[in-house]
Amino acid sequence: MFYFVKRISKALVLMVFYSLLASPVSGQGDPEVRDILETWQRHYEASIENIDDYVVVRDNQTVHYIKAYDNGRPYFKSRVEGADQQELASGKNLTEAEVFSKVYDAILENGVYKGTEELNGHQVHVLYVDKITDIIDEPSAPEALEDVYLRIDPDEWVLRELDFHVRLDYEGEERIVNQVMQMRDYRDVEGMQISYETAIIIRGLALTDAERREAEEGLAEFERELEEMPESQRRMVEQMMGDRLAQFKRVLEEDVFETVNRVEEVRVNTGMEH
Repeated sequence: MFYFVKRISKALVLMVFYSLLASPVSGQGDPEVRDILETWQRHYEASIENIDDYVVVRDNQTVHYIKAYDNGRPYFKSRVEGADQQELASGKNLTEAEVFSKVYDAILENGVYKGTEELNGHQVHVLYVDKITDIIDEPSAPEALEDVYLRIDPDEWVLRELDFHVRLDYEGEERIVNQVMQMRDYRDVEGMQISYETAIIIRGLALTDAERREAEEGLAEFERELEEMPESQRRMVEQMMGDRLAQFKRVLEEDVFETVNRVEEVRVNTGMEH
């Protein structure tokens, strides 16, 4: 089950990354959507003007971001520390630019302005696109993305939330899962806005009866083993697990998975090779 969660979480992260790069404007679309996206992009470009690269350390994972350009528009390629250098050199896992423009155009030309909402104390613009995968029609794009909502803060011009459904084939069974990523605690780092807290919420896992029984049996067995451990060992295991046990229980009780990732450190203009 957690393999399934990991898989759809990866799709969520990719979609957020795709939403951050603008491409040349074409077509008509909703003028309010166009105005919001273009203003957002101008603020983003201005904020990274003097940044060539940066490093984010988050939950024991280090990710390097290196500035690149697509059709003259800047964005950052990502390199995860420890990734296979041959694969990085081949560019096989750095295909973001090929997809970004299509996603941005899909929102620009087909997005609908849904007004404003309050989100975690912030007024946000709500942009909506229906059946975005059908619009993109791109083999390298994330597959089976359904309706997408972007919630953009017009005060700081940052993305506060990305909310969408994804259609997945899980062991021969189709499932539609709602995925939400909330960006919180934005901080100014050399002019660039960095979210220091990201909450990932996945709803509608829709476990089968067999999966639920298997998970419940595994949880009960783990809790029995935990209870039988010496106190010092039990405390060590509980510390290592953090809030994952509570997350697992919530999956079983509510079909909701939620986790929060926090940034530990950001380093800017490290001089890494492009």
